[in-house]
Amino acid sequence: MKRIMMCLLLCISLPHTSRAELPGLTAQELADLIQQQESHIKAFQIKYRLTQGEYSEDGNLVPDVIIDCEYAHNIARGQRYLHETWAKEDLERKYAYDGRIGTMLALKTPGAPERIEGTVMANVPRNLADQAIWKPEWFTYAFIEESNILSDVIRKSDQVDIATQERQGEVYKVTFTATGWNREEIDLPDGTTRWVDTGDTYAAWLAPRKGYLPVKIVQMRGPGGDVLYTCTASDFREITPGTWFPYRLERSRTGQQRTRIIDVNAVAVNNEASVISRLEFPPGTHTTYELNYLTAMLTQFAVYTVSGILIVLGIVTFACLARRRRRAVSAAPSAAAATEIPPRDKAD
Repeated sequence: MKRIMMCLLLCISLPHTSRAELPGLTAQELADLIQQQESHIKAFQIKYRLTQGEYSEDGNLVPDVIIDCEYAHNIARGQRYLHETWAKEDLERKYAYDGRIGTMLALKTPGAPERIEGTVMANVPRNLADQAIWKPEWFTYAFIEESNILSDVIRKSDQVDIATQERQGEVYKVTFTATGWNREEIDLPDGTTRWVDTGDTYAAWLAPRKGYLPVKIVQMRGPGGDVLYTCTASDFREITPGTWFPYRLERSRTGQQRTRIIDVNAVAVNNEASVISRLEFPPGTHTTYELNYLTAMLTQFAVYTVSGILIVLGIVTFACLARRRRRAVSAAPSAAAATEIPPRDKAD
């Protein structure tokens, strides 16, 4: 009994250690730390299920849309791929973008199940564009409008507020405005006009122990305004040493009961990731060209041809100059010999 009392007294007398607080950071320092983590991801491939529906009174999600997806993104090359299979509809589609040309393939459609449709376009397919509702980009979860690079958004923001909070551990709460993409011309009192950034305002809670990934992102109606959209992340797993990703994302809009949930099944990064950049259309596909594909191919061929000709001309010119230089060097001793004054004869 005495030993127990002594242990209690020692515990009470010892000073309590407070949790270590995160160091203060400037916006540029925080952007640098995020960029260091972003640079580790050159390409990734994610397989997941998207569920959309409403919560019932007992708290269970009642889905009306279920889509099994595979999304891949080669960040270094700008290539993207998405394959979606709708569980409740007879619908299956694929999208790809190779950095210049986009392709879309509808393998199943509700109206014509036996008709396969393919599209070739000169831009990124809509479902692969930024802020697609079911595209989980690595650092923004495809939530921040017009950008998938979180560090770049923070750098470009005119005003960034950073604070530390407790949310799934110590986190940085950073508030910023996504400027540089949306601009609007306004009239000034003196009769002149000027352009101002009208980007949306966001707040993100970044977890340093999870590679500075957000555990939550919200979109607000201007600085300090009402929250419009919310994205929460959970079930973080370490994919490779020091590389984390949440296996569950939930997106909702304020005032609406509908929500979208992404449950990740598998993740592959960098060399392990497979990114399809151009779709191959099966025989019999009804193909639509949204660009003059022949002209594009001829233009590309012309560029390669001109480049090849210039390279060949450069090689030929270099060879001719080298040949002339060799002739000049070999001719120099002969000329010197011809102009040399012969020695006088002793008799002279």
